[in-house]
Order: sequence, then C-alpha cells, then structure tokens
Amino acid sequence: MTRPKRHAEPPQNGKRFEKGRSGNPGGMPKWVGDIKRLCAEHTEEAVSVLLDVMRNGKDRDRVGAAQYLLDRAHGKPVQAIAGDPDRPPVSLTGLTVTFVKPEPDSTTTGQT
Repeated sequence: MTRPKRHAEPPQNGKRFEKGRSGNPGGMPKWVGDIKRLCAEHTEEAVSVLLDVMRNGKDRDRVGAAQYLLDRAHGKPVQAIAGDPDRPPVSLTGLTVTFVKPEPDSTTTGQT
C-alpha cells in the first residue's frame, strides 16, 4: 500500500507560492468535515456523559467534568500577567525581535 504524500513538492521558482496560486488547492480534506459532523451529532450525548460523571463520578473526575463544562460554556478565566507592582506596565508597541544564529565555538561543537 502506498502512503499518500503529506506535503506538496517545493516550488522550482525559489518562492514559497506562485502569485495568484493557492498554497492549498485541494482545500480541507473531506474527512475533517465528516469528523466535525459526527462530533456535532453526538454533542448532546457527550454533555450527558460529562453531567453524569460530574454528578456520580469519583471526586477528581467530578471536578474535571464540571471544570470542562464551565470552560466550554463560559470560556477559561483570563490570567493576569504579574509584574512589579511598584513600576508601570511595560509597553510593547514598536517591539522588534531579531533572531540571531550563534557562532559555533568549542563548547557547542564538542571540540577542546
């Protein structure tokens, strides 16, 4: 059995995509939609299972089921970023990040 290609061949023109041409001409695979449809069809049953576990399961399972239901219904709580309370917030406007490849030296190449 031959395995399907996972990635398209790289373009020959040296550019990532040709102008006016989709990088994903086949679109989303059909099976993704099938899985979403199947999951949607079983949503009510899945919620019933979570409710049953929340009401009748072991303590740790009950808490997990309740938290999962609350997260799905209301979203996860926003987490604050803690900083120094005596200083103003740091502004990241105009921030530029530069990635630099370090020069190899004897400590990184294993040479002495």
